Amino acid sequence: MWGLPAGCGVETSRPPDPLGALVNVTVGLSTVLVAYAAIVIGSVVYQWTAPAADAPVPTLKGERLLWAVTAAAAVIAIGSFVASGINSEMPVEPHPSSTSLPRDGS
Repeated sequence: MWGLPAGCGVETSRPPDPLGALVNVTVGLSTVLVAYAAIVIGSVVYQWTAPAADAPVPTLKGERLLWAVTAAAAVIAIGSFVASGINSEMPVEPHPSSTSLPRDGS
């Protein structure tokens, strides 16, 4: 057995795949477009925040990277919402119908 305590009644014939969760990832056109837009916007923000030659206090490289990564993350969040939308799955509880009878024998 691989990774299971003795006596649990589950036996496997092969070890677990450490990359098993990554195998089922699919990349669609919307994923590619959102990733491309995030890279472009991040690089534009990084270049836009470059310190000017006559600036009294230049921006640090870390600040510029932080702003660029934040802009890229915002593009990914907004782009994934636009591409897929928010899928809310509400639990559906069965409603008793007028034809249902109680099962307690009465």
